[in-house]
Amino acid sequence: MIVAQVKALAKFILKGVALLLVLLVLLYAAFKLWEYQAIETKRAENVAIQNRLKNQFEDLTRDQASYIPLVVGGSSLDYVQQGNGEFIFSYLLGSNYKLYQELMEDSAQIIYVGKQILGSGCKKQGCSDGEAAFVVDPESSKYYAAISYGGKVEYYGIEDGALAPAAFQQWHGSHAAEGAK
Repeated sequence: MIVAQVKALAKFILKGVALLLVLLVLLYAAFKLWEYQAIETKRAENVAIQNRLKNQFEDLTRDQASYIPLVVGGSSLDYVQQGNGEFIFSYLLGSNYKLYQELMEDSAQIIYVGKQILGSGCKKQGCSDGEAAFVVDPESSKYYAAISYGGKVEYYGIEDGALAPAAFQQWHGSHAAEGAK
């Protein structure tokens, strides 16, 4: 009789442990599903934000490209930092925007180079420390930027392997866009 009771108790405990394991597996699966949905929601939000910023960038560059001929002769740094220029260049340069601003502290006037418009500047302590420039092509509404720092020139807004816009040649000679971003 005691053996039968021990067997019944053992069966009951085994069923309880099995039920607990099944419950834990289901709980784990539910947690992973929730985690996946949270990650996918966050990713979808990031994609939506990136698309919105890209559309805003394209709209602003189109608008600003038609406006920039009016600021020829003005300060390159002022154009970069004022109003929509700040958004355009921070979007174009990403994390290098602060460096770009530092390298534009001693800025030259915005000038025409053929049909393109060039703005440039260099670090206030000395141009040998670094330089920065931008080119706007009013016909295509495209913005390009360049940073010359540490003996290396990086271009932004140019497809990899493409040549830099002709106006950059007046600023920093002829370079292939090796460091295009």
